Amino acid sequence: MVAQSAEIIDPLLWRDAQHIIDRHSRPDDNDQCVWCGLQWPCAPRRLADTAAAASSRPWREPWTARNDLNDLRALPRWREDLHRID
Repeated sequence: MVAQSAEIIDPLLWRDAQHIIDRHSRPDDNDQCVWCGLQWPCAPRRLADTAAAASSRPWREPWTARNDLNDLRALPRWREDLHRID
C-alpha cells in the first residue's frame, strides 16, 4: 500500500481505495484482472483510482466517490473475499 500523504482530505476514502487498488493490481497474461478476472483495467480498479484521486480534493468529490465505492461493495460477490477489508 502507498503511504498516505499530508494532502489527503478524506483518509478513510483514501484507505478504502488503496485496498481495492492493491487487490486489483495488474492484468494477467490474457489481459484480465488478476483479482476478479474482468477485462483490464476492471471497473473496481478504475473506480478505486477515481476515489484515490478524489480523496485529496474538496469535500464534494470524496463524498460522491465514497458512495460509488459503497455501491461497488453492494454488487453480487465476484469472489467471497472481495468485500473483506484487512
